[in-house]
Amino acid sequence: MQFINGGPDIPDELLVALDEGRVVFFCGAGVSRAKANLPDFFSLAGEVLKKLHVPNDDSAAKILDLACELEAQTGVPDLISADRVFGLLEGDFCKSKIERAVAQALNPKESVDLCAHNLLLDLATTKEGVTKLVTTNFDRLFDDCGRGLKTWQPPRLPDLARPGDLNGIVYLHGRATEGYDGSEGDGFVLSRAEFGRAYLAEGWATRFFKDMIDRYSVVFVGYKANDPPVQYLLEALRNSNGRLDEVYTFQAGDTDNATSHRAHKGETIIPYDSKDGHAALWNTLKEWAERAKDPEGWQAKTVEMALRGPETLLPFEREQVTHLVSTKEGARSFLKSDTPAPATWLCVFDSSIRYSGPDIVRSGEDEGKVIDPFSFYGLASDPTPTPISPEDFHPKRETPTTAWDAFALNRRDRLELRDEHLTQMRGGQSLYAAQLPDRIGILGHWVGKVANQNAAVWWGARQSGLHGGIQQQIRRNLEKADAVCAPYILQAWHYLFEHWRAGTDADRLDWYRFADEIEVVDWNSTTVRKYEKLSRPRLTAGYNYFRSTVAPQADDETSLGDLILLDLVYTEDSPEIPIPDKWLAESGYWNSARD
Repeated sequence: MQFINGGPDIPDELLVALDEGRVVFFCGAGVSRAKANLPDFFSLAGEVLKKLHVPNDDSAAKILDLACELEAQTGVPDLISADRVFGLLEGDFCKSKIERAVAQALNPKESVDLCAHNLLLDLATTKEGVTKLVTTNFDRLFDDCGRGLKTWQPPRLPDLARPGDLNGIVYLHGRATEGYDGSEGDGFVLSRAEFGRAYLAEGWATRFFKDMIDRYSVVFVGYKANDPPVQYLLEALRNSNGRLDEVYTFQAGDTDNATSHRAHKGETIIPYDSKDGHAALWNTLKEWAERAKDPEGWQAKTVEMALRGPETLLPFEREQVTHLVSTKEGARSFLKSDTPAPATWLCVFDSSIRYSGPDIVRSGEDEGKVIDPFSFYGLASDPTPTPISPEDFHPKRETPTTAWDAFALNRRDRLELRDEHLTQMRGGQSLYAAQLPDRIGILGHWVGKVANQNAAVWWGARQSGLHGGIQQQIRRNLEKADAVCAPYILQAWHYLFEHWRAGTDADRLDWYRFADEIEVVDWNSTTVRKYEKLSRPRLTAGYNYFRSTVAPQADDETSLGDLILLDLVYTEDSPEIPIPDKWLAESGYWNSARD
């Protein structure tokens, strides 16, 4: 879901995980660089060389210069990792002197902007006041936010096997002293040797992270693709068969470029546009934090937006509504609105409608105008539909298998399934369809509330069937004495109910079953009655493909024929079944043939 137009698309699973307090934010140098203007890891190396007065012909200085040249030539940053520079410095300077220079280079100004750090702390703090934030930064800016949180650093890290132990800020690579004149504890993880010790040889950083992703969803913020912490961490996890399916990384660049730099199995890349100082990222995190602090208020605001109808909204706004109905709690808020959201939301919730082919207005003042359903109902995360000409006869598009659909079971729906959601093998309940999963059942109640609108019937005519429970909701709402419903709307629904009850392809199969039955039991009064029933013409009700591919509004002037197409059909490809002469009069076959 996008919080802002053109912003990064946050997966629904991650949004729900944050609501449930299951997310740890893993923060890199980009967080301190964004607003506080502290150096990133590579720039830090350059600052340290200056403070240590390293000569230009030194190996460390040469590697740093080469890295800058390679970036200028290729446009690809960090082809040479900064941890190599610190490794070379350790050959010429003692560790304490290097760490003192590092701390001094990170000493912030008195008027430092802490809004990025406060924002991440807001997101990392649950409604119960538990904070789950890990950083590989050495600065103390998270502490400077003044929240009085507990802090951790090597060698003492939280025991993730103990519930509640992870509560505060974890400085995974060490932390500068209060006076920024050195490091606390075991020092900084800076050089290749120290990274190797933390992630490979001793492996305490890898074990900590592996335990974390076994228990939480983890979000990387403020890292570049080639940052040493990320590279060592993911390499170590690959070697230890660590899972990454709930690891999310905000990565600057378009989807293809961002993913190509971080093609680690299972990791989810969330790309975003880095222009204007990564504004898309920070504005998104700000909106997300507001939602996290007041989820009920966000739901109410989203429902209010939905009342305007999908046609009036931008794709990212429509997607916020779809995220709302992707959870049971959100669907309940959507249903309980005093004024129900218009039935045209069915066209957004149904992926096959969003990807319907375009059409041309045949008459009226908009005659000749091309109408594309995707422009009215499409979502920001939807793959761009295949361009086709509306001049084609019944143009069709393939609906992507990845396209979101409100009526498809999602992961949480499956986790919440109970016995009553499964059809029984025997007993009275085996004769009926099982209950719908809770979330979809709630949406079914909403369908019943808006069934008196043109768009609901228009959508229903495009379905090959509808769950019996939803049909009952529609009947209950439309057939009561005080129902506000145009007569043609109720008539159209009754035609659809009859059509669904009669079935379609089932008739053809019944003919072949009947032919097999005759071979076994021969003709009798029972088989004659079955023959008469199968021979009758059948009324069908479907969508009117001569009408617009965009659903009518509630106040549009419509008629029965605008919403559904009625037809009288016979089963034309039934098997030839000879009828003995003595049964012709009984079956009516002779009389009908004579007429």
